[in-house]
Amino acid sequence: MTELRGRVRERLRDDLLHAGASPALEDRALFDAVEQLLASAAATRDARALLLYQRACEAGLPRGCYNVAARYAAGLGVPKDPSQAVLLY
Repeated sequence: MTELRGRVRERLRDDLLHAGASPALEDRALFDAVEQLLASAAATRDARALLLYQRACEAGLPRGCYNVAARYAAGLGVPKDPSQAVLLY
């Protein structure tokens, strides 16, 4: 799995460079730092989205409950819990 992840990262870096991204991405340490920053931003975004969906659900909005349930079903930002998802769907 680690080997596959490494190949995917290399391919992504090559594709970005080919598409005209900054040549600074050739620096592996910088590329790793950018990847970590993006992962952190995604985690923050996901946590914020979950909080807003939970508030909407608590306010009685069906779409909010659906989105919280989908996150429990997939384990996005919360531990995967199909039984909790069923309760919210």
